[in-house]
Amino acid sequence: MSGQYLRKASLVVASLSDALDLSAFRFTFETHQWDLMGTPNHVIVRVYNLSDQTVNKIISLNGPNAGTPEYTRLILQAGYEDGPYGTIFDGTIAYYRVGRESPTDTYLDITTVDGDEANNFGVVNQTLAAGATPNDQISTIVSTALSPYSIKLGWIPPTFPAQPLPRGKVLFGMARKHLRDIANTNGMRASIQNGQLQFMPLTSYLPGQAVVLNSYTGMIGIPEQTQGGIQISSLLNPNFKVNGAVQIDNKSIQSIALDPSLAGQLQIAFAPIVTADGFYRILVLKHRGDTRGNDWYSDMVCVGINQAAPPGLTVKGYG
Repeated sequence: MSGQYLRKASLVVASLSDALDLSAFRFTFETHQWDLMGTPNHVIVRVYNLSDQTVNKIISLNGPNAGTPEYTRLILQAGYEDGPYGTIFDGTIAYYRVGRESPTDTYLDITTVDGDEANNFGVVNQTLAAGATPNDQISTIVSTALSPYSIKLGWIPPTFPAQPLPRGKVLFGMARKHLRDIANTNGMRASIQNGQLQFMPLTSYLPGQAVVLNSYTGMIGIPEQTQGGIQISSLLNPNFKVNGAVQIDNKSIQSIALDPSLAGQLQIAFAPIVTADGFYRILVLKHRGDTRGNDWYSDMVCVGINQAAPPGLTVKGYG
């Protein structure tokens, strides 16, 4: 990964029958990704100096469908010519914003959310027979309440507890609530990642090889141990995934600074551990870039590979 200097990016907005490639224009982006069901991931992309005709086409300002945007999906890919390169965000466009930064530079902001419609409007109304397992419940919710919003079943642990229902069960109401209940009951977290429903044990991580991160492979500055997690910055890498694993040299981590005005033992109890082997799990991930500027970074908040999230961890402060 020492060749991380030939940047590559793709930006496509799509409808059910058409796609528009905006990759040739200058654009900036900032993704916000975590594994909290009910708090969807999102990205804000700013595209510069589009023609009036292109803007009108994207957001349907004129014509018989004025006010109803034709392009409702955004796919953002980023990385490098020689790799790694891949999708860093895929979601549903929530709204557009037209503006001007200077007398000569206009922009179109595209705010996109991952699983927003499924989160807000996914409703389940099904009855399961006695003996149904959590996997049966999840499959039913995905097929009836999430798939109409293009959400598919993603990774779930192969060792998902069986726990068959002793009697029939009615699934009625918001799909997100039932998914959270299933996750909480089985010691997991549920979330939507790039259009796929994912279940993750509290002390586990996605299968696959950990991304080795050091100054040679893109790490920037010094990782810092905080009460919210191990904070790490790197050159942009699409291989980073929420709940994915990274490996860093523990000697490079700056230890937490304790507040003398608070009880030391209380602070230490909530501090994320520095693992013996240097493996960590990504809890919060932000990709930010500018195709004509300097920004091309990934920022992460991590915990030990088998450590649960610190108590009270939320997306506040990392968005």
